[in-house]
Amino acid sequence: EYKATLGSKDSAYPCSDIFIDYVIWPDELLTQEIFRIITVAQALDVENFADGKARLLEYKIKENSVLVNQQIKECNFPSDTIIVGIIFLLYNTFPVKAEVAPLNNDDTYTYKIPDLDLAVTVSNDLVGFTQNTTSNNSYLEKIGASDVEQVRALLMVNNIYLELIPKEGDITYEILVSGKNAPSQVSNFNEVSDDVLKGYFDEYIDSANTQKNEETNIKETITDSYIEKLNGINYFVTEVTSVSGNLVTVYLKKYYTVMQGKAVTFTLQTNQEALTPGMSKILSDIINTADYKPIKKSIFDNPFLIEITTSFLSLLLFAGILALILFIIIKANKRKKKY
Repeated sequence: EYKATLGSKDSAYPCSDIFIDYVIWPDELLTQEIFRIITVAQALDVENFADGKARLLEYKIKENSVLVNQQIKECNFPSDTIIVGIIFLLYNTFPVKAEVAPLNNDDTYTYKIPDLDLAVTVSNDLVGFTQNTTSNNSYLEKIGASDVEQVRALLMVNNIYLELIPKEGDITYEILVSGKNAPSQVSNFNEVSDDVLKGYFDEYIDSANTQKNEETNIKETITDSYIEKLNGINYFVTEVTSVSGNLVTVYLKKYYTVMQGKAVTFTLQTNQEALTPGMSKILSDIINTADYKPIKKSIFDNPFLIEITTSFLSLLLFAGILALILFIIIKANKRKKKY
């Protein structure tokens, strides 16, 4: 019937003569896509090139994967496999206006925060979010964040430079590192006498009580307060019970100090039944690593620059691997022609 509409009188014409170049069958394409992926175990995506002679595979290597800490030669690929390139995309956290640098082999990271002239070292068991966190952070889903811009905005508005949560299991607690410029009349806590420090402490507690009384939907009660010295630095410590309007209770422990002209607060909080000794130890271990010193800002302190850079590098690596695959295919075809 279609040929008749074209004025064709010869019904014996082959299909190639009915002016149809390609037939697109969505169901068949979907079937092929599913088959291509499921035939490669645990692959997130599979792309075939040169009629299947070359493949581009995408995997997410999990911590319990058999590939972890393995050399390529130990991975038992088929004997006729030729690996022409590997692209590594690291889904981790970039620090808040800071740099993150691995330390030794102790499974720890050091976050350097230029705005607070502060560096802290945390266990690799914790995941960090900063004002420079990018959209490729695989742990955003863990905190229920669908928009990285909202995460960065919340951190910036509340002067939070580092948010830490457990990497594994449920989020039973979080640790926040926040700060701002200290009042001009307040000296570094390590440079004043005990009497002056006690005066600062009384003013701090009075200020905390005033702020909590101004809250309309949250009732906060300071259950304990004292001065504690950790790693040679004086901190004002408060333990707080906070109850919101919907009767959700949050328990907090705060360490506050003034160093290098910056007012810095470490906060541990949980909505569990209480702050456990284990949680408190994690917080104190982090505070014990605090190093207050001038830190120069990096050009990568801009989250937008980090986002663009990581995206560009990913595309560049992807283009490079495709070019390498194409080069190998062309070389292989030339060898076949010689024989």
